[in-house]
Amino acid sequence: MPITAFYAAILAPIYIFLTMQTVAGRKVHKVPLGDGGHADLQQRIRRHGNFAEYVPFGLVLLGLAESLGTALVLLHAGALALLVGRVLHALALTPQGGVLRLRVAGMALTMFSFGTLALANLYGALGKLL
Repeated sequence: MPITAFYAAILAPIYIFLTMQTVAGRKVHKVPLGDGGHADLQQRIRRHGNFAEYVPFGLVLLGLAESLGTALVLLHAGALALLVGRVLHALALTPQGGVLRLRVAGMALTMFSFGTLALANLYGALGKLL
């Protein structure tokens, strides 16, 4: 599954970066668990958490679609939407409250990714089942 591997390899350093931002925020505020009431730490935690919540499911959908022989254009469309969507969403979350338009765009792209890849999986699976 080279396409899934490629996008996972791009997404992994972003995840590491978001993790390290959260760790740095915890060190600054000396908070081992939770956000300690610090808005900036809460935002770092949510940026990291949102990425961790959505990316694995997206990669599973991508990998399954790839294994079913989905057209390359659909695989790349779904994967790019996931990648750009998650980056926009992370950029949108700031301690000052965020940029709502970027956050909405990030979620829309993520949902587009899930929908595209889910339909590709359904089509591919039905083609093999029937």
